[in-house]
Formats: sequence, structure tokens, C-alpha cells
Amino acid sequence: QGRGVEGQRGGIEGQGRGVEGARETVQDKQKDTSVHLVTGESDSDDDDLTPYPMPEETDEEGPHYIRDCLEDLIQRESVEKYERALKQAKHLVQKSLNLSEVAMEMTKILIHLIDSYETERFDEYRMETLVAIATRCPQKVCEYIAEELYKDNYSLRQRIDMLDVLATSAQSLAAADKATPLEAEPILHGEALERKTRRFPSSKPLLAKPNRFASVATQFFFPLLSHFQSAPKHVREDALFLGKLFYTFGIIVYSSINLPMIQEIVHNLLEFVLPFNSHPDKKVREAILFCCQVGLAVLPPELTDSSEYFERAHDILMASRASDIELFQH
Repeated sequence: QGRGVEGQRGGIEGQGRGVEGARETVQDKQKDTSVHLVTGESDSDDDDLTPYPMPEETDEEGPHYIRDCLEDLIQRESVEKYERALKQAKHLVQKSLNLSEVAMEMTKILIHLIDSYETERFDEYRMETLVAIATRCPQKVCEYIAEELYKDNYSLRQRIDMLDVLATSAQSLAAADKATPLEAEPILHGEALERKTRRFPSSKPLLAKPNRFASVATQFFFPLLSHFQSAPKHVREDALFLGKLFYTFGIIVYSSINLPMIQEIVHNLLEFVLPFNSHPDKKVREAILFCCQVGLAVLPPELTDSSEYFERAHDILMASRASDIELFQH
């Protein structure tokens, strides 16, 4: 039995030496690994690649999401956040995937936005963003502006801004910027109108160009027209507002050229503006002449004699004296 106990003790001691040997082997490998980590030695080919530093997250570039942009525009704790949001707004509108969810809310915020901090290029950033929204979500913006434009709680400046949004976005959607700028064209009168009229032979018809404005033209035109009677009297009689409104209608109609229902649109335009032809303010009369010129220009010749309004528009243009027009000079 004594020899058995001694043998067991010897076996345990042998196992102990084996464990110690294994521990030393593991420690040696760990040392080798540490050496590799410290010295940068590696068998991988990836070690030849140049590491690039990861950019630090910063708020200096402004908001990255459109809802964050809205919050930064209405908050008043940080002028820097407000100005960065205003500068970034147009870009966020153009790339947003859920703009339709916030289009009307953002339009409302921007229309009421005031330059409280005298931000450089404030009007430019604000208007460009409004136009970008109207270009991407025209139906929503038109619906909002048509309902709000004639309400009593807006200043003349805000009303003119809303009309500018409609006119600029209509031209953008119709790709009117590729043609001669509409407001740069002179109004023609009398014999000059006849001399400048171009005649095209019937054997070479003009080809219509694609018009992105076609699907939304009626949303731009008819709600704006139908809500006019709901405006307070002082708005309907404001000469500056009337002149701007008539010019905006003219631009919308010009952007609707080649649409199947252009005759109905022109008829409604002339029916609306011609009763103001005797308005005492010259700017209003100039705007009416502009609408008459546009109305006759966008229609095929065979349609211009089919209504008393077309005849009146033609008579007004032919009878108008050049001395009464100062906006447009040859």
C-alpha cells in the first residue's frame, strides 16, 4: 500500500510538471503575440494599406434631416443653428424622401419666417427653398397658397412672396427657363404688333415640347382664380397686389402652352382680368396688357376669334398707346 501511495504521489507530481510546462508554452506564445503587436509585424497583406482617419461627427454643417431642419428654423436658442438650417434647407428639400409629409408645414414656416437676425442672403435662401418645395410637391403648395393668399392676416410682402413662388415654380416645371425670359419680352402695340406677328406655313407645324407643368397646371390656375372673391375688399382693391396677381396669372398661362385645355384657361384668364381694364392705376393696366398678349400668344390662330374675350383682348392690344407703357421698352 505504501508503494501504491508513493506511485500515486509521483503521478500527481508528473501531472503538475505537465501543467506547468503547458502554462509556460502559453505564456511564451502570448509574449510572441505581444511582440508582433508592439512591433507592428503581421503576415497580412492589408498592412500595406494606408489608414484614413474617420471624420468626427459635428453639427457645423447643419441638420441632416428635414424634420431637424424645421425644428432648427423655429427654435430661438441658437442663432448659429437657425442660420445653418436656413442655408441647408433647399438641399434637404431636394433630397428628402418624405417631403410630402412636411411640405405644407415647411411652406407655412418659411412664408412666416422673419429675418430676425439679419442673416446674409436671407431672402434668397428662403425663396429658393419655397420654390424647391413647390417644384417637388406642387399640388400641396398650390392648395396651401390658394387658400392662404387672400386671407386677411398676411402682409403685402407675404402675398407677393406667395405669388413669386407660384410663378417661379410654374416656369421651372414647364422648363420655361430654357426659352426667352417671359418678363423680358416687350408688349407690342398697333402696327408693331402686326409687323412682329410670325406666320408659319401649315405644312410645317410646330412640334410640342414635353411640359412637366402639364399635370399640375389646373391646380396652379383655377384655385387661385376661384378664391379671389373671398379676399377682403382692401386686398381686392390693392393696386400693387392686383398687378402682381395678374402678372402671375399670365406666367402660369404662358407655362401652360400646348396643353389640351389651354383655350379654357385663356378664356377664364381674360374673363377675369378684362373688367379691370379701366383701372386708374397704370401698373394694373400694364399687367392686363401682359395677360392679353400672353393669352393671344399661346393659342393657335384658329382659336383666337372664337370668343368675345379674345376679340376684346386683341382690340385692347391694338388700341393701346406706346406712351402709356414704361415697363417694356424696345
